[in-house]
Amino acid sequence: MAKLNKMVGFANRRAGQSLVELIVAIGVGVVIILGGIGTVAVYLRVSSQDITYQRANFLAQEMIDKINVTAEGNWNKIANATTSSYLTQSSTSTGFTVQSGQESIALDNTNYTRYFYAASVCRDAADFIVDCAVGSNDPFTKKIQIVVGWSYRGSPTSVSLEKYITRTSNNVYFQDNWVGGQSCATDPVFSDYNTQFCSSTPNLDFSSNPGVIKIQGF
Repeated sequence: MAKLNKMVGFANRRAGQSLVELIVAIGVGVVIILGGIGTVAVYLRVSSQDITYQRANFLAQEMIDKINVTAEGNWNKIANATTSSYLTQSSTSTGFTVQSGQESIALDNTNYTRYFYAASVCRDAADFIVDCAVGSNDPFTKKIQIVVGWSYRGSPTSVSLEKYITRTSNNVYFQDNWVGGQSCATDPVFSDYNTQFCSSTPNLDFSSNPGVIKIQGF
């Protein structure tokens, strides 16, 4: 009888131990599952954010390409865009037109804004780029700042890119007619393409015989 009671007590203790082990195992499993769910949620959130960043960088790079093309065709269009600007396809040519402000772009259910502006670039005596407080302005180089913004989970987010562009090609105008006479109001070579010139050295006669410049006395 004593032996039977001992066996029953052992069985009860064993059953109680198994129940505790089962509860512990369930608890560990719940913790692992919740941890996995949290990891997946973080991964999905980061992946979603990465996608919006990738698209924003694509839009910034696309604008850089448009700026390069426009600057090659007409340097002043880009150089004079010193405030927030964007580019639109010109209705009268194959190039782009500079518009003031920023453009809105809808891409895969996300609204992006995009703009750029050109800043002066200054150089020192050794031709290195320095702060304009200590250097001289380089009219043939501009620093372009591109900004793309959007809202991610209700918070404003943006990426920006910097690029230096240099004027490597210029229009050349050969003037062989001086009928227009002297005028320094505008640059006749690169602006109006007229027949005027800006200044003359003493003893040059450009008025008695229109269209001809000659040294007085000869």
